Amino acid sequence: MARTHPSKRQASLYMAAIVVGVASLLYVYEFFLRVTPGALAIELMQSFDVHAATFGFAMSSFLWAYMPMQIPAGLLGDRFGPRVLLTIAVLICAVATGIFSLTQNIAIAGIARFFTGGAAAFGYICPLMLAQRWFAKKHFALITGMIQGTACLGAIIGGGPVASFANTIGWRQAMLAA
Repeated sequence: MARTHPSKRQASLYMAAIVVGVASLLYVYEFFLRVTPGALAIELMQSFDVHAATFGFAMSSFLWAYMPMQIPAGLLGDRFGPRVLLTIAVLICAVATGIFSLTQNIAIAGIARFFTGGAAAFGYICPLMLAQRWFAKKHFALITGMIQGTACLGAIIGGGPVASFANTIGWRQAMLAA
């Protein structure tokens, strides 16, 4: 049985980490987009001139799309592969976030959040698919935990840091930067 040279195994491990790490960036971005409205709630309610109930209803549309899209995301991942889906998903998230940041209408903001949530569903499924392909089966739980843990950076950045940034340049400009 031929043995793989240690440097080749190490290079393969680095490549696997890069592939799964880059794919996980959508999950980081998705977590950021998920929590940002909570950090900017007062500014958003004032800007859209709505009360908390209307604001909460519109912002929760992210989760209305995110949750049911998990199963189709898996099916589509099996059909088309993570590369295509991650590319489309990040584009949809970016465009919908741009629309959210530019609109003056709370209904359009809610629709933009809905599309963001639907596309964000691919942020966890696709890195898992890549982890399964690139890493040994015995490391799948570890890699899954690392993907999940890394995504929490998006939630951290989408909280206090984005609120501070928005206080400096305004919430619309902060979201456009996102």
